[in-house]
Amino acid sequence: FGTIQGFQPIAGFNYGAKLYDRVRKTLKLAIVFASSYTTIGAMLLFIFAKTFASIFTSDPELINTSAYIMRYVVAVFPLIGIQIIGGTYFMVIGKSFPSLILNLSRQFLILIPLILILPRFFGLTGLMMSFPLADFLATIITVVWFVIELRQLGELKKEVNGNE
Repeated sequence: FGTIQGFQPIAGFNYGAKLYDRVRKTLKLAIVFASSYTTIGAMLLFIFAKTFASIFTSDPELINTSAYIMRYVVAVFPLIGIQIIGGTYFMVIGKSFPSLILNLSRQFLILIPLILILPRFFGLTGLMMSFPLADFLATIITVVWFVIELRQLGELKKEVNGNE
């Protein structure tokens, strides 16, 4: 969230000032930083899953089960940085609909249906797979929307450069 709070004013100011190259640079830097941060977090949670689980309980069976589930849940965390920055980016540039969809997609629009559907077919494994699958699908949606938006940003840049 600190990355988002730092990203918003910089990207918003540069977008408003029609400094689209700076917007792209800020966007890339925010994605790299957020993805690095989520990758490190995922690695720590994956490697030390039992240690983190043992903070909340001393029951060995519960620790093992929690660690097993935690590893599923964090499997796609490295991609979440793209998704989170994506939703924020669209908010910053005043495109509320894509921002709303992207911000709701990961934990609401995709996750809840997966949680309701996958366990019926795959039991506990389906429940555990719902989390990384929701993260993955939300990131794919974000990347597609980003590709379209970055093309439009390139067109805006051409218009600005053509008018100078």
